[in-house]
Amino acid sequence: MVTLPSLISLVIGNDVQLTKEKYKIETKNLDLSVFIEADRFFYGMFTEDHTMVAVSNPQGVPIDELYEVVDNGLNFRQINLIVSGEVLHLSENLAVKTPITDILEPLNGSAYNFDKLIDQRAESHYFINPLLNHWIEAEKNSIIVNHISSLMAEYLYPSPVPKVFAIISSPFLYIQISDQNGLRFYNKYFCENPSDFLYYLTADFEINGLDPERQSLELAGRISENDEILIHLRQYFKNIYFSEPMMLKADKSISLPSRHFYMDLYLGFICGS
Repeated sequence: MVTLPSLISLVIGNDVQLTKEKYKIETKNLDLSVFIEADRFFYGMFTEDHTMVAVSNPQGVPIDELYEVVDNGLNFRQINLIVSGEVLHLSENLAVKTPITDILEPLNGSAYNFDKLIDQRAESHYFINPLLNHWIEAEKNSIIVNHISSLMAEYLYPSPVPKVFAIISSPFLYIQISDQNGLRFYNKYFCENPSDFLYYLTADFEINGLDPERQSLELAGRISENDEILIHLRQYFKNIYFSEPMMLKADKSISLPSRHFYMDLYLGFICGS
C-alpha cells in the first residue's frame, strides 16, 4: 500500500473532501473511470475483480476540480474517460463524406475522436475539448476515451429484439435504443423538472414505434425507487427495471445505494478496456 502523494477527492459518507496523505490506497492496479458532463464529473476506482474502492459523491464534483483527481501524480492501470458532449453516429462509409466539423462546430483546439462499434451499423464521432485534450496528450497513464453513447451501445449489443436503456444523471437524460443491427437511436436531453424525463422518453418511444405497454425500459444512474422522476415514468411505462450488473461489488468503506447507481462509471470500466 502507498500513501496518496497529492490531493484527491474521496468520499466520506455523502461529502467529498480534499485530503492529503491521509488515505492509503494502491492505485497502480486500479482502473479509474471518469464520467465528464458540462459542469461536473463523477469518478470511481475499480479493481480487476470489479470492486469499486473509491467513488465521488452522487451530486458529482465541480468540473474545475477534475485535474485534482486525474492529474495528481498517481499511477493507474488505466484511466477510462467518458465524455458526453455532442456526437454524430454515422456508418464508416458515410463518415468519410460527412463534414463532421461543420455540423458539430467544435471549439478551436478540440481533438476529433471516434469510437468504432464492433459489428454495429454506426460509429460515434465527436470532439474532445481543448483543455481535456491537452491533458490527455501530456498524461503518462494509459488512457482510453469513449463517448457515453458508445458504452451504452456496447452494453446493449447484441439485441435480437429492441432494447431501450436510459441513464438518468439529473438534470441530464441519456437514451439509447439498440436492435439486431446495433445502435439504432441515441439522444441526450436537459430536463428542468421530473415531468421532462417522461416527455422525452415518451416522444422517443413514439418516434421509434415502440409500445410503452409492452417494451421494457432499463434504467440506470442516480435514481431510486422513491424518486419523483420514477413516479412520473411508471404512470406511462409498464415494464421498468433497474440495471443489475451482478459482478459489480463495493468496498466495505463505500455505501453503494444500488448497483445501477454508478452504472455509467462501471460501463467505462467493463466496456472501455
